Amino acid sequence: MDLMRFELVIDEETSNMRIEEILIKKLSMSKRQIRKLKNLRLILLNNEPVYVKSYPSIGDRLEVNFPEEHVENMEPEDITINILYEDKDLLIVDKEAGMNVHPSSKREGGALANGVAYYLSEKNENPMVRPVNRLDKDTSGIVIFAKNQYAHFYLQQNGFEKEYIAIVHGIVKEASCVDIPIEREEGSIIKRKAGESGKRAVTYYEPMEYIDGSTVLLVKPVTGRTHQIRVHLCYIGHPIYGDTLYGKPDIMKRQALHAWKVQLMQPVTKKLVRCEAPLPEDMKTLIKTLSGQHYS
Repeated sequence: MDLMRFELVIDEETSNMRIEEILIKKLSMSKRQIRKLKNLRLILLNNEPVYVKSYPSIGDRLEVNFPEEHVENMEPEDITINILYEDKDLLIVDKEAGMNVHPSSKREGGALANGVAYYLSEKNENPMVRPVNRLDKDTSGIVIFAKNQYAHFYLQQNGFEKEYIAIVHGIVKEASCVDIPIEREEGSIIKRKAGESGKRAVTYYEPMEYIDGSTVLLVKPVTGRTHQIRVHLCYIGHPIYGDTLYGKPDIMKRQALHAWKVQLMQPVTKKLVRCEAPLPEDMKTLIKTLSGQHYS
């Protein structure tokens, strides 16, 4: 059984905490996960299985082992991926528009995750693919993959900051926030709508540039509902260019939405990681077409 290991040397602060408290506060673990690892004898203090209600001493070495899953349903494919950042726990890539993050079926393939599985297997790393965030097929930009169970769990629990660039119809005069729930539209398995009976969704936005009756927006979603940015911008009367599901056909062939920046805490080292993905050519071309000027 391959393991991902996390170690912590007990200091004055943590010596006053039960081991269970340390795991919750320092590693953002849930009680359910702690219980599972304890039962597998994978939580050790000085190389011995430990009772998680006990208090450690200064200088003790607390070790948590996470059993590694192995990929079963992801077929590695030699698909080029654009890597923005990589370490032993994370792989952050820039997804092109028109590509799914994950295949909808085992037979489909051709997705970003297939390319990631191939890349990891070529490096002799476990090709288990764990996307931390997902993007719509026709949204471009940053996707984060965790290389191990702990990194995935940590980012799911603690979150990360993300920013998008959207090009929308109409003039958005000032920065604001949409705090409107989102729910599935009746009769559709794909389309969503703003509705009070849905789940809370919060999106901040601010204008960056005005171009011929249109606006380049910086968008910061706080929650992560399906189609959230697209639904919220349509709700305020500013649908995204190319978004035929929530707007009307126009000169853009896909929604002009790009996940351009992320900021997160590295799960193990706790160092700040920042990544930016350049605006793709089709969105640059759209801005140039609308304004007659090159966007940089």
